[in-house]
Amino acid sequence: MREAVGGTMLMYIVVTFLIVYIVFMAFVINYGRVFRVKNALISKIENDEGINNTEELISKAAEMGYVNQQIDVCYTSGNNNYDYYSVRVYIRFTLPMAGSIKIPISGQTSAIKRPKDKNTNGASGKAVGNCSKSGDKFKDSTPIATDKKG
Repeated sequence: MREAVGGTMLMYIVVTFLIVYIVFMAFVINYGRVFRVKNALISKIENDEGINNTEELISKAAEMGYVNQQIDVCYTSGNNNYDYYSVRVYIRFTLPMAGSIKIPISGQTSAIKRPKDKNTNGASGKAVGNCSKSGDKFKDSTPIATDKKG
């Protein structure tokens, strides 16, 4: 009887370890994917020297598999006609007991010289708002892509 109880406990330990390992690997894989999306969007903004079209950013994210999820972009006007754009994307997990969890991943571009004829609105009409000076810098900005899952 003692061997049967010991075998059952060992099975519980192995199953628990496997569940923790699978959840950890899912988080690491999703974090890496979302991190790459954020870096690709920042690189696109830097290469274009600003935002020409918000739809291009959304399609760039969609190419990388980041579809129907929220993307926040705002800008800060710096000294000497330089802008800094901030980008925030989210890792989304839907767990049966905990519901939906969104973890933000943020980044900022290097200084971008603002041409005189370029504004901060995308050609699609979605405005890229100013970053807030205090607290959450994305507080006052409107997302360029919205989360379809709520």
